Order: sequence, then structure tokens, then C-alpha cells
Amino acid sequence: MVDETTMERRTILLVEDEPGDRALVRRLLRGARRAYDIIEVTTGREGLARCAESPPDCVLLDFHLPDMTGREFLDALPNGARAVPVVVLTGEEDDAVANDTLKRGAQDYVAKDGVTAQGLARVIENAIEKLQIRRALEEQRAAMELQNRRLELLRDELQSKLVELADATKAKDRFLAVMSHEMRTPLNAILGYADLLDMELEGDLSQGQRHYLERMRLVSGHLLALINDVLDLTRADARKLELDLRPVDLGAVVEESVALLEGHAR
Repeated sequence: MVDETTMERRTILLVEDEPGDRALVRRLLRGARRAYDIIEVTTGREGLARCAESPPDCVLLDFHLPDMTGREFLDALPNGARAVPVVVLTGEEDDAVANDTLKRGAQDYVAKDGVTAQGLARVIENAIEKLQIRRALEEQRAAMELQNRRLELLRDELQSKLVELADATKAKDRFLAVMSHEMRTPLNAILGYADLLDMELEGDLSQGQRHYLERMRLVSGHLLALINDVLDLTRADARKLELDLRPVDLGAVVEESVALLEGHAR
């Protein structure tokens, strides 16, 4: 059970012009379990000034004041009715008044006739809790909206980066395509000339000349294979690479690699 002596005191602003009704509210709140500090004013203007100067924990507002109505008070509250919880006091049950005040931001309303000490205290505490929940929801909504805006900015930035990446990839592919063509052409020509020399001078080539001719073929073929490997990488990036799975003679691969490096080893 909650220790009632340790509960925080509430400050209540009572906006009521009728002395008898003010005395009734004082008596009811003195009979409640929680302790209340009551500030009394008799006009709406005084009440608004108090709310602006030092907002109370709750406002008990008479709907019919000498200088304004309850709805006018709610409309004129500093920072709107969300600044402080308001409970409207009416002379009798009036659904029209209740609905109107609730739409304008009041947390609740209570009829003065027949209300008990605990009933009034419960209405006050519920009004305070309702406003706290509303504020928490509004803060959460604002935080979510801010987060959504940040996510939208990140999404736009990511989309921009993706477009830049796509453009860069296309530029790279175009460059590699041009370079491969420019390099393939002379290499194919070299291989073709090597074949012509081999056919036309087959019997006239010395062993050394034939060795260099074979190295010319080997190096040119190796460079051509490297170009094809680069093109395969671009196809792999575009997910268009088709694998050619077949047995490989590792001994031949090693011999070819040794032959390519033979000139550097001498």
C-alpha cells in the first residue's frame, strides 16, 4: 500500500467567482487523502496570468466566469490547453458543455452537485495522468517523425550513392571494353604474324629464332588471357559470368608459367 503521507503535494489553481463554490472545493480537497495547496482566483484573466507565471499541477475551472466562459479560457491558455491539465466545474450534468470543453483540451469535467472528496481528487489525479500520457505520446510521435525524416534523408543519400556507383560501374565497363578491344587488336596481330613467320620460314628458322617466336606466342597469349580475365571480372560484377568447368592440366600450367618467367630468371 502507498504511504499517503509521502505523496507529493499538488498545487491546484481554482478559478471560481462564487464564494460558496470555492468553500465547497476547499472542503472537499481537505477531505482527500492527498495534500493539496489551493490558489484561488475569481476571474479568467487572473487564472490565465497565474498559468503563464507559474503553471499549477491542475486547474479547476468554473465554466461560467464574470469575464469569460470556460471555452474562452481554454482557448486563451498559454501554449494551449496542453500546458496544464484542466478540469471544468459545472453546475449540473451537461453533455454539450462536457463535449465542448473536452474538444478544446480540457482533460475532464465534473458537476459540483453531488461530488465527493475522493471523487474530486480522483478526477484531478486522472486529469494530471491524462496530460502526462498525452505529452509522452506527443514527444514519442515527434521523435518518430524526426527519426522518419532522418531515415528519408539517409534513403535519399543512399539512393544518390547507388546512382553514382551505377554510373561509375558503367564507366568502368565502357573503359574496360574499349581497352580490351585496343589491346586485343595488336595482340591478335602479333599472334597472326608469328603464325605467318612460322609457316613461311619454317625451314629457315634457327633454333634460337624458333625459341623467340614461341616466346612471342606464349607472352602474347598470356596477355590475351589476362584481358579475358579482366572481362570475366566485369561479367561477374554484372552477374553475367558463365563458368566453364573442365579438367586442367596443372603440369602444363606450371610449365607455361616457368616459360613466361624464363627471360627474367636469366
